[in-house]
Amino acid sequence: MKKRGGSKASLDMMRSFCVMARHLNLSRSAELLDLTRQTIRRHIQIIEESRGEKLFLLKDKKYFLTEAGRAALDGAEAIVAKGLAWLKGQYDLRDGLQTIRMRDEEGRPVFFSSQHRLTRVWDHGTDLLQQALHCWVEAKGAIESEKFAPIRPYVLIFRRYRNEWLCAEIGEKSALALWYGWEWAKSSVGRQVDEIPASAVYGEYIIEAYDEVRKFGTPRLDHQFRNIARRIGGELEPMSYQRLLLSCRFPDGDMALASVVDLTRRVEISGLEPDALERANHIG
Repeated sequence: MKKRGGSKASLDMMRSFCVMARHLNLSRSAELLDLTRQTIRRHIQIIEESRGEKLFLLKDKKYFLTEAGRAALDGAEAIVAKGLAWLKGQYDLRDGLQTIRMRDEEGRPVFFSSQHRLTRVWDHGTDLLQQALHCWVEAKGAIESEKFAPIRPYVLIFRRYRNEWLCAEIGEKSALALWYGWEWAKSSVGRQVDEIPASAVYGEYIIEAYDEVRKFGTPRLDHQFRNIARRIGGELEPMSYQRLLLSCRFPDGDMALASVVDLTRRVEISGLEPDALERANHIG
């Protein structure tokens, strides 16, 4: 029998930790992972020995996360998600910039993304993204500044609340409003980012990008392609766009994240076939 590679084995152990940490039930975790209870115990023991700290406590036949276990969970889940995507050839970092390539069972592109250096806004960005970056600088990140007002109708604004990104505002001229129609799009206000129809399927990658901007406070530029319906249950249609994420602030001092999306075929996305772009962005 062929032995599993070290990378896959390590991911299997981390998955055991993540599932067990979420359910705190050995039998349920074994069922979900299709592993034996003994295997999960061994995985967790190896991880605890490697980290030099206890991640779980067993008391009265019930499992509890230690403080170290709670602190380790988010990072472990992020690594597992990226690791599994990397093994499938869906995720790479090139010069520190993220590349995502996802296809359906027939090999057709469904979600492609290439992160670009911010300087590309000036030599390859759209007029809208250039204006957005200029307004952001002039306003010093304050969304209520008169300097930010020219770009405000094109922006989606999110607030971080209880470890979730909530949609606080949708501009009536934003790409989301163009794609879904203003009346329907504005119903996304108050939802978590991964509950918004445009974000639901690939929410984990959107949240990761938002968290990066929150952590470093620097703008982020991505070129993306996806197949997405304009209504729940509707036919999938191709969309390509440039997206600029900006770290801003509300009047109360809390961080505001502004997302500016410009629907365009003028994108550079690693591995995406040109004919996919030719069908994209038919707004009508």
